[in-house]
Amino acid sequence: MSLADQLLPGDRIALVSCNDQYTRLKPGEEGEVLRVRTQLGDEVVDVRWDSGSSLSLIPAAGDEWERV
Repeated sequence: MSLADQLLPGDRIALVSCNDQYTRLKPGEEGEVLRVRTQLGDEVVDVRWDSGSSLSLIPAAGDEWERV
C-alpha cells in the first residue's frame, strides 16, 4: 500500500525521527500533510510544520512520523 493511500492532505503528523542533519525540527513536533508525491522513485511527504518549516519527509531515507 502506498503512502498516498495512508496519508491525506490535512492529516496531522508528529515527527519521530529525521535523517536531515540540517533541520531544526525536533522529535514530537507536529505538522499538517500537504500532499504525498513521488520524486526520483521515492515517496515524499510534503508537510507544513507548525514551527514554520516546510521540510518534506522521505520514508526511504529513514524519516519517521506518527499520525496525531
